[in-house]
Amino acid sequence: MRRVVQLAVAVVALGALIATAAWAEEAKGGKGKEIFTQYRCMACHSVKAQAIEKKAVVEEEEAPAAGAAAAKKKPPDLSGVGVERDAAWMTKWLLKQEKIDGLFHKKKFRGTDAELKSLTDWLATLKTDEKGNPKKAAAKVEATEKTETPAKVEATTKPDSTAKLEPTAPTEGAK
Repeated sequence: MRRVVQLAVAVVALGALIATAAWAEEAKGGKGKEIFTQYRCMACHSVKAQAIEKKAVVEEEEAPAAGAAAAKKKPPDLSGVGVERDAAWMTKWLLKQEKIDGLFHKKKFRGTDAELKSLTDWLATLKTDEKGNPKKAAAKVEATEKTETPAKVEATTKPDSTAKLEPTAPTEGAK
């Protein structure tokens, strides 16, 4: 009888441990990770720190004539996206309400508002490089910063009176 009670206590404790682990995973964005895979975000993006590899897409392999701009703009690994952007900004980006370099996200998110919140909350927790090392906060982009502003170009006059356009480094206060 004593062994039966011990076994029952062990089973209950194991069940509680499993439930706690599942709850902790969900609190860390487990639902977001599920949504990322459910909506096939890995067709374009990887999250190497979470062992999510980009899947090759047939149309991507067959479409080299899609344009030089598309070829230059490869979807990034999202392992450290939480350092660069917050969940609110990512929500707007996935709804095609924000631009990067003059471009909207390729596909508008088609899930529910709750799924979008879970996804962006999870993405905002991703703050490592592809190897899982903490990503430096210096790479963070302010939400108010326009990422589509070109380098500043100023006209300077040389002593021989010929004008030349030279790119200048942006000043620290200018954004």
